[in-house]
Amino acid sequence: MFLIKRLFFVFLISVLFFMGGCMKKNANLLESDSGILESREISIKPITVSENPVLSQRIKEVVDGLGYNVKYKTEDGDDEVISITVMDLSKDAVEWGGLNPHKKSYPASAYKAFAAAEIFRRVAEGSLKWDDMITFDPKNHRGEDTVKGGEQYTLRYLVNTMLDLSDNSCANQCIDIADRKKINELLHQMGIMDSDVTRKYLPRKMEDEEYKDAPSTFGTSYDYALFYAILGKGYFVNKQTSQDFYNQLLKNQRNFSIPGGLPPTATFAHKSGFYGDFNIDAGIVKDGGKYYVLSIFFPEKTSTSNSKVHEIVKRIHELM
Repeated sequence: MFLIKRLFFVFLISVLFFMGGCMKKNANLLESDSGILESREISIKPITVSENPVLSQRIKEVVDGLGYNVKYKTEDGDDEVISITVMDLSKDAVEWGGLNPHKKSYPASAYKAFAAAEIFRRVAEGSLKWDDMITFDPKNHRGEDTVKGGEQYTLRYLVNTMLDLSDNSCANQCIDIADRKKINELLHQMGIMDSDVTRKYLPRKMEDEEYKDAPSTFGTSYDYALFYAILGKGYFVNKQTSQDFYNQLLKNQRNFSIPGGLPPTATFAHKSGFYGDFNIDAGIVKDGGKYYVLSIFFPEKTSTSNSKVHEIVKRIHELM
């Protein structure tokens, strides 16, 4: 009898130990003491891309042939050059080509996609939910009628309005939700090293104290292309999250730049932006067997540069 009791005791201890281990492994599925579902942090791994010198040369020939590979004088008196990066996603190995791909410029509203990316990542890990109700902070308002200070909106509404309409007020709130430090950590995980998010879409005097003296946000056409290549390959968190993010970017209603040079058979999942002398657009092109990322930073006002971008896009699309 003693032996039986002892064996039962050992068995019971073993079962409890095993269950404890399982509980730790599945911590993301269990409620914490606060009653909030705990989440598992998700990181993004960079992908390997290699330059195709022939593609780079052909892009240069396109821009040279159109007469656009020149210096552009901005209102600040700076000399700027056009920056283009193309990444071919049609094969397993991603190849890229470009012209001045690492030239840093102000990316305008294009970096709203970075804020959205961190939010998509957090939803995937479980620390945020699309139906979370967010109280809009009045200090983030830029005059749009899409939101009002003090009222509540779902996270989904704020992100969709930021991406679809390029709404600055919603973007400011989304940047707060995502957190600039977290956004930049995500970009570094993705291998994006020369682009960042340092500012909201606010005058410096209205910025958070920590960011009043922050440097301006900068980006490169290469980094933005790499961002969309990771998304287009389905490596952003997982295939489902990549697909959801891609589908949302297809709904962008600001289609004055790159889309104007694509054929009607093509789709373009993207985030564009313009400010002063800068016309920025980057995203994923699909057209039959053609599947590639196109990122263009054109240092000229949209009123004169849009038609030039369209010409460049038409010729690059033919190359692909």
